[in-house]
Amino acid sequence: MFMDSESFYYSLTYDLTNSVQRQSAPERDPRPLWQKVDDRFFWNKYMIQDLTEIGTPDVDSWIIPIIQGFVQIEELVVNYSESSDDEKSSPETPPQESTCVDDIHPRFLVALISRRSRHRAGMRYKRRGVDKNGNVANYVETEQLIHVHNHTLSFIQTRGSVPVFWSQVGYRYNPRPRLDKSEKETVAYFCAHFEEQLKIYQKQVIINLVDQAGREKIIGDAYLKQVLLFNNAHLTYVSFDFHEHCRGMKFENVQTLTDAIYDIILDMKWCWVDQAGVICKQEGIFRVNCMDCLDRTNVVQAAIARVVMEQQLKKLGVMPPEQPLPVKCNRIYQIMWANNGDSISRQYAGTAALKGDFTRTGERKLAGVMKDGVNSANRYYLNRFKDAYRQAVIDLMQGIPVTEDLYSIFNKEKEHEALHKENQRSHQELISQLLQSYMKLLLPDNEKFHGGWALIDCDPRGRETPKMRRNPALTALPPRETNGRPDQMPRPYKPLPGARRPGRIAEHVAELDRLTTTLKMVLLLAGLTLKAPVALYFYSKIVLFQSLLLMSPEDSGFYALVVAVIGLHLLICGFVFVLWPEDGWPGWRGRKR
Repeated sequence: MFMDSESFYYSLTYDLTNSVQRQSAPERDPRPLWQKVDDRFFWNKYMIQDLTEIGTPDVDSWIIPIIQGFVQIEELVVNYSESSDDEKSSPETPPQESTCVDDIHPRFLVALISRRSRHRAGMRYKRRGVDKNGNVANYVETEQLIHVHNHTLSFIQTRGSVPVFWSQVGYRYNPRPRLDKSEKETVAYFCAHFEEQLKIYQKQVIINLVDQAGREKIIGDAYLKQVLLFNNAHLTYVSFDFHEHCRGMKFENVQTLTDAIYDIILDMKWCWVDQAGVICKQEGIFRVNCMDCLDRTNVVQAAIARVVMEQQLKKLGVMPPEQPLPVKCNRIYQIMWANNGDSISRQYAGTAALKGDFTRTGERKLAGVMKDGVNSANRYYLNRFKDAYRQAVIDLMQGIPVTEDLYSIFNKEKEHEALHKENQRSHQELISQLLQSYMKLLLPDNEKFHGGWALIDCDPRGRETPKMRRNPALTALPPRETNGRPDQMPRPYKPLPGARRPGRIAEHVAELDRLTTTLKMVLLLAGLTLKAPVALYFYSKIVLFQSLLLMSPEDSGFYALVVAVIGLHLLICGFVFVLWPEDGWPGWRGRKR
């Protein structure tokens, strides 16, 4: 399980559960690695509980903490003379001689480590909001590390669901969120969550990205009310309506947020460690959230982390003061954050993150909208048919009892399997009864049945013998009675004068078949004529970036997917009716005969 999911990581020498700042304590801790880990991210703690309870040093080497999240390390070269990969592939770019950059251009390592909390872990619609212990769903701590020579710089951000009691239930494509508890009932658990956060990180800057209008407004308003009731000087609340500011796929407008909080970013600082010890520490963190804490959250966290990294590299002298990050470095850096978003999204929603094309390339295109539509439809399918089982596995890993709703799912499946087996059994019993009845009809009283096999043919044409096919005037009559038993041999007969011959019957049957097929084709074309205006309407909205982009990204991507499906349907029908006439229209089949 740990190897197949590609989301679990471990290290024999480094504590992946703790950040650089938490590991840089001045006192030396002689305890083994597994006893110094952050309990929030110790994912296999329950599974190896028998080993941890032994309490002897002999088992320390067998206890390896495992985290769920994402880890990627890349080496970047600050080379402003080197063009990007796209420019290299251009025919207008002249070939350049390769030069060694080891001594000319500075290098640095950049790493991303995301740690997903094991508390209130689960799937997208199965785990929302806060629980009675103050833990929130989809809580992830992301640490960005920069290593240059002997200097290590760390910057931490967190994400987590809105810490109120809320959920999204129902079988709609995008269920409307609702509050499960009142404002007074939520206060104690909201305070428990942020008291723990302030104890660990000292200060918190909340960046709330939910819509300030529409169906998400109820969650954003409840969040703001709880922050005002909490009334803590170390808690800062920033609201940024992502969809409103980035309407029309203008995701570059995220820079307006980073510009507005630029002074807060500089005041927050970062952790800086070298061989001599700690140079400075990070004072507070950004807690970014949207509804799912996946797509919008990853875009904003990547933008904030990029501002911090540029400041760090300028402090170290790796980058010139007035220069941005080189194009190739920026491309690799964007891919790392896009991979981080995809990994966390697969763990929580089952698919890659939406808006990943902007995180990877810095541009939002129609192809990205179509891909988001596919991912949104896939998320809907996974939520309805797969997430319950995945939630059960996560609960079992953490020692949480399986909920009653999952038991009901299992019972329904067992009932379905039992009903299927019963239908098969009844079908076999009917066949057995049919064989017994025909055995009584076929065998005389003075004969016994010793063995045989049954040949069942449901094709009416199989009742005709070869002789009857050669001579249409012959047909099979019902068996005649002999001594109270039917005679099973067919008898040829000569039809009466004026009787309708079988050949004319076949012509009428063929004509009826053509009429039926024609009716089906007419109904199909009528359906297409209804679908085509719908597809053209939504396609015009996508091209003009008007009404469709006022919806949420999931809805807009889903309708873009609908347009693509209808277009594919039209292409298939055009192929059937125009390029394949002998099988498409019944009249052509009739002429072919």
